[in-house]
Amino acid sequence: MPTIKFLSMIPGVKEAYPIKSISSYRPSWLNEEATQYAKEREQCKHNPLLYLTQSKSIAKCVGIRKIYSTGWVIPAWQDIIINYNPENGDWSWHTAMDQTKINPKLNPYIVEHDANSFRKCPHLSKKTPIVKIESPWIARVPDGYSLMQVPIPYQEHDLFSAAGGIFPSSMGYMEVNVQLLWNTSGRTLIPAGTPLAHLVLLKNEDIEDEVRDIS
Repeated sequence: MPTIKFLSMIPGVKEAYPIKSISSYRPSWLNEEATQYAKEREQCKHNPLLYLTQSKSIAKCVGIRKIYSTGWVIPAWQDIIINYNPENGDWSWHTAMDQTKINPKLNPYIVEHDANSFRKCPHLSKKTPIVKIESPWIARVPDGYSLMQVPIPYQEHDLFSAAGGIFPSSMGYMEVNVQLLWNTSGRTLIPAGTPLAHLVLLKNEDIEDEVRDIS
């Protein structure tokens, strides 16, 4: 069976804030919705009329249930404070620990991605700053697969969203870094353990498509 390896370059991170299945990060609102739906179903069990009038629930959505059982999540391994002034574009960051002093082979935990990356896109050009998380994780993707990085689905805040990308196994040992498109201003705390990005393994294969009217 193919195995993807996530390797931490800082001792203790894999115990405290490991990369793990996205099922561990189901949002609380979705769990509450599922609990409510289960109660409603129980009430309807012996009342067909009530069953027919029962409200629909997003907890039944196959797509949402499947996405929260597919792939992994990379969380913040320490608290991050971002100060952003939208009037002049200045921003700064602070963390309790300097990971470069723990492992000199690492870059600072937070760096600035080129803010002009999306200058041609009227929408994305406003998502500044682009906060790059230089995580202490590296991944070894199995041959024949690629690792797709996408935003956390249905996350419980609008502070940021992860930029997407696909990384093939040909990259070898890949740094699992995350670019965050910023959505807020002022002083923002990202607590340790906050989900940053969703990682999904894709099989590399050519697939033909057929687009036509149904017969």
